[in-house]
Amino acid sequence: SCNSHKNDVALAKVGGSYLYQSDICGLISPETSPADSAAIVKNYIEVWVNQQLLAKKADEELPSDKKNFDKQLKNYKQLLMIQAYETYYLDHHLDTVINDNEIKTYYQSHIADFELKSNIVRLNFVKFRKAHPAIPRVKQLLFASHQNKKLLTQLVDKIAENYFFDDNSWLLYDDIIKELPIQNYQPAQLLENRNIEIQDSLYHFLIVIKDFKIKDDVSPLIFERENIKAVILNTRKNTLLEKLRVDIKKKAAENSDYEIFQK
Repeated sequence: SCNSHKNDVALAKVGGSYLYQSDICGLISPETSPADSAAIVKNYIEVWVNQQLLAKKADEELPSDKKNFDKQLKNYKQLLMIQAYETYYLDHHLDTVINDNEIKTYYQSHIADFELKSNIVRLNFVKFRKAHPAIPRVKQLLFASHQNKKLLTQLVDKIAENYFFDDNSWLLYDDIIKELPIQNYQPAQLLENRNIEIQDSLYHFLIVIKDFKIKDDVSPLIFERENIKAVILNTRKNTLLEKLRVDIKKKAAENSDYEIFQK
């Protein structure tokens, strides 16, 4: 131990076990401040010392039959190897391409599963400092029946505090009301008054409500797209791994690689 750490710095010692500087390599990121680095290292040393002391006490006082973990370690190693192999197998055999038709088909066949847990909304908005001179022009463009998104974006990009012009994205209503002062609007009001202009003490808001869906309604496909992809991918993984297990067992049976004696 001393020879392998002859140029190392010992940080702590419990019995014959040492914690060296090299053991904490990678614990601290280059961006961490000196004060935070010192605190992290101090905490790590404390945890290491406590763990070593407990392990030492357990080794001294546990009966020998209570310290035999060979079977558990063998099983644990076996599980780790299986998990590593399954990950390796999936990396080389899993088809991760999911097309739009698969997503749409899954959505339509599981429509009852897509019940909204929260209100969602599609909208455009621009947030200005109060009394900004560009507000009338932006309002004219934003509230127009046919919006010129390119011109709008060019106009507000450098002068607005914030803006959002994506017509396709559904957003959680609870997240929106953190940014926009529309807490007092009911869903029916939002759909009846799609063009909303609000001011508070600091800001002027121009809002266009594109669509609104309330909790317990059917969630739109575009809002569930990533969830559906994850479900399809997970199903493929499980199917592929089950096929792997079946194929391995079938080949083993053909080669007489295993026997079951207890019928």
